[in-house]
Amino acid sequence: MRKHLKRFLAPLAKKTILAAKAGGFLERVLTETKVFTPTHKIGEFSNLNNEVFPLYSGYRDFVVPGWRGMTKPDSGELHIPDSITASKAIALAENSTAQTLRFLDIMGFSISGKNVLEIGCYDGTRSFSLAAAGAGKVLGSDVTAYYVRQTISQAEENMTVSATQDKHYRNGLDRIRDYYKATIPHRSGAVAFADDDISETSLFPESYDCIFSFEVLEHVQNPEKVFRNIGKLLKPGGFAFHEYNPFFAMNGGHSLCTLDFPWGHASLSPAGFKAYLQQFRPAEINVAWQFYTHNLNRMAVADMHTFSAQAGLKTLSCIFWPEHAHMQALSNETLCTVNKIYPNVTINDLISPTVWVLHVKPT
Repeated sequence: MRKHLKRFLAPLAKKTILAAKAGGFLERVLTETKVFTPTHKIGEFSNLNNEVFPLYSGYRDFVVPGWRGMTKPDSGELHIPDSITASKAIALAENSTAQTLRFLDIMGFSISGKNVLEIGCYDGTRSFSLAAAGAGKVLGSDVTAYYVRQTISQAEENMTVSATQDKHYRNGLDRIRDYYKATIPHRSGAVAFADDDISETSLFPESYDCIFSFEVLEHVQNPEKVFRNIGKLLKPGGFAFHEYNPFFAMNGGHSLCTLDFPWGHASLSPAGFKAYLQQFRPAEINVAWQFYTHNLNRMAVADMHTFSAQAGLKTLSCIFWPEHAHMQALSNETLCTVNKIYPNVTINDLISPTVWVLHVKPT
């Protein structure tokens, strides 16, 4: 690991869950390129193999400037957004959907009149935008445990999400979706929502022409099962599109698991990551460890290809959206350090904060 890295680029952070679900890719594309220059070394961390990593003041703030909001005690309430936040979320969803549909058009696919499933729909803005863009019917699905586990007031080791917590968050999501349904009236009646975990789905097989997910694949606990279920839910000839922020990207640790040195979350084993939390972030350890173990997976793009092929899906396109400055910041030493723990990771995993993948289920 270099002791003096010159430049870092970070895409726009996901400051809230709402912003994350509203359109991470578009925000990253439109955000002006920024440069981080480490000016103050705040210490060092030695992992279990006695490898030494220099820690830099301001690095976490630069990569994920909204991280402090994720470490504050939370009432567990999900609030209806104010008009400015809602307008931004709607615009991001519409613009991102337009970008996605433009890509699908190039690839020869359309959602017009189709039965669509969106996995991990959160507030429903994407689902409503897909309906407005011409989908026949849209079902948005999500699971509340994801949101409960990243709340510091709920985070305990080996925490089980209770029925009361689940119902509380589900009611909050319902209120937010009802708000957007009234705010985006065009074809909103074509949208429905389901409490469904794609890893253990109860949806009817071969029911969907198209499946979408945005900022979701990096968060599922068992991606192998997820792809298997996607293959089951798609009709023959149906397609699935995913846009996601890989764990191994510079900002792939998100607010709770970004450490104080580049690619720290990817450079440490789980045991090393927990030791880091114990040494430097004891006040955050419960919520950060829960997020690391339950809300982030360690799926390299090579693993994604294996899982999708095993599920009977054919990959039509896999697009990496790399950042040149990430490559400038990356060293061979960092790549080798990551590969000791995760042999399937490539340079593309590390320098691409966004990946697009398109699968089809053969007829």
